[in-house]
Amino acid sequence: MEEQGQDLQDPQDAARPEWLTLQEFADHYGASTRTVALWVASDPGMRISRVGPACRVIRIHRSELLREPTLS
Repeated sequence: MEEQGQDLQDPQDAARPEWLTLQEFADHYGASTRTVALWVASDPGMRISRVGPACRVIRIHRSELLREPTLS
């Protein structure tokens, strides 16, 4: 794995999921899930995956924790 930052070098990384839920991402930043959904909608470069039969469930790649979230 390529070294990208301190957050990803934790010894417990192997136990952490590669794709985070909106709630997990929101908890990291102390934000609401609604705010995170707005970040996702406003940043087309954000690494996300939509899953489920209707593709309504959003997962955010753990590498996004290294980026500074911004609203456009």
